[in-house]
Amino acid sequence: GDVRNEAGAPTLVWTINSLAVGSTTLTFQAVVLSSGNYKNTAQVTASDQYDPDSTPNNDDGDQSEDDEHFMVVIPQQTDIHPAIVVDKTAWPSVVTTGTLVNFRLTITNTGDVLLNPVNVVDNLPSGLTYANVASILPDLVTNNPDGTTTLVWVNIGPLNIGESKTILFGAVFNGTESSARNVAIVTGTPPYGPPVSHEDSAVVMKQPGTPYQPPESLQPLAHYVATSCDDEVNNLLNPIESANLDIQCDRGAQCCQAFQELVDELMRLVKEKNLDIQYPEKWKRVQELVPFAQECCLNIDYYYKTGNYVASIYWSNQRNQAYTELVTLLMEMLGIES
Repeated sequence: GDVRNEAGAPTLVWTINSLAVGSTTLTFQAVVLSSGNYKNTAQVTASDQYDPDSTPNNDDGDQSEDDEHFMVVIPQQTDIHPAIVVDKTAWPSVVTTGTLVNFRLTITNTGDVLLNPVNVVDNLPSGLTYANVASILPDLVTNNPDGTTTLVWVNIGPLNIGESKTILFGAVFNGTESSARNVAIVTGTPPYGPPVSHEDSAVVMKQPGTPYQPPESLQPLAHYVATSCDDEVNNLLNPIESANLDIQCDRGAQCCQAFQELVDELMRLVKEKNLDIQYPEKWKRVQELVPFAQECCLNIDYYYKTGNYVASIYWSNQRNQAYTELVTLLMEMLGIES
């Protein structure tokens, strides 16, 4: 017989010139390439003899016909142990009305398999008001009728085995509750099997008998967002290093320096291979993003020094997004899968 590979689904064809009364057996082997259920159908496509119980080559799923039959193969799945943990902290935890509280969520893949997507839901009680500042901006912010607020990060994944990601955000203690419990729930999805979840909470309490004090500065959060980009840099560098490219980038450098060194090295490789000519539209976008990313770095420093921490946080997020798009574009031009 022969094999036809039609749209990735191989079809095996045997031509039998004559078949004596009775039966014959055709045996073949196939390898399962990925998890999932597979339906394999066999049918007679042509016959020079009439058979009232079958219509050759119609593959209509009617198993009462003699000319066709199918089997469903369910591959045995490897025993995996997915697990995820979130650790939630708040500082300060004893506050007065109007105090800005900084929350930290550390999400870790503690299992033995990759998790993707990884969903994060943080439920702010009525005693806390989201301050619209975060190291990773939530995809959804819902102000509920009961005064609570729900923050949703649709997917911060993928999370590799042992990998952690951190989210920092600010919320103002508004004084409507003497004790405000903030709950975070994370859910990770393995390649197969049910998702895994974990939750943690942090309690913020009102300090009794103290006069009103001005809100705490956003400076700690602004400083963290501006200087902490290890996750972003490592996630961009890992596939590049796996591709064995000859690049030099200091992982321990300050954020803007590390990002720019990586971009400079990738741009050098693109030019050496004349890929800027091969992909003119992508190269044009690279040329637009480079000065914008550098401007973001200048704005971060300027607004931080002048005490406008909200603006500094905004430009830190813009910087991360710009450099991530830049590196992703250059990787695509170099044929590297992110």
